Amino acid sequence: NDISNEERWRRDWCLLADGLVVWPRVLRQLAAVGYAGPISLHGEYTNAERREERELYLRLIGQDIGYMRGCLGR
Repeated sequence: NDISNEERWRRDWCLLADGLVVWPRVLRQLAAVGYAGPISLHGEYTNAERREERELYLRLIGQDIGYMRGCLGR
């Protein structure tokens, strides 16, 4: 095969709802095995030195939290 992994996949940061993970399915599977522990969200963002960047990242984090709450039915 002449295609490297870098050519097949491209990394890019995105919101939880836009990523490859199907979170509703993952959460159903966790519930099916009786998992009732915490869920930790980790956001990757560039260095937020400027105030407007921090405000953008906080808004993005809020969107991810809202999405996950929706997936959890909360």
